Amino acid sequence: MFHRIWWNDKLFAEEMNPRPTLASSDREIIDFVSSWIDHLIRDGYEAAIALLDDPIEDNRRKWTKEEWERELESYGEAASISSPLEIPGLRTDVYRYNDGSGFAVDYDLPVNGTRSDHTLQFDFRSVGSGMHVALDDLHVL
Repeated sequence: MFHRIWWNDKLFAEEMNPRPTLASSDREIIDFVSSWIDHLIRDGYEAAIALLDDPIEDNRRKWTKEEWERELESYGEAASISSPLEIPGLRTDVYRYNDGSGFAVDYDLPVNGTRSDHTLQFDFRSVGSGMHVALDDLHVL
């Protein structure tokens, strides 16, 4: 469970949760992604994306701030990402890889105070003694 604080009259995760491990529960994994979204809101895209690794797959790469903003334009010029703590009923799914190497997460992106049509997709892979975490995609599901 992550610690919560009030910031600009809104409830947020106080700090980034530690990276999950292969032994982490689905709740701990989802709490990590929730805290990353709160970090994105508070500290901006560049700071949040710097906390993640480059995707492992050759056909993936880190999203740029411009690509991220372009994807969210469908919600209007003043689109803003909302804290997951404020939006009940977000779809969050953890898919554990059959080979035991990690897991993927699909997470509804909250925008403008509601669940949006966009889904964040994260890839978590055990690498050496740590967990490699990459934002693989943001798209309409």
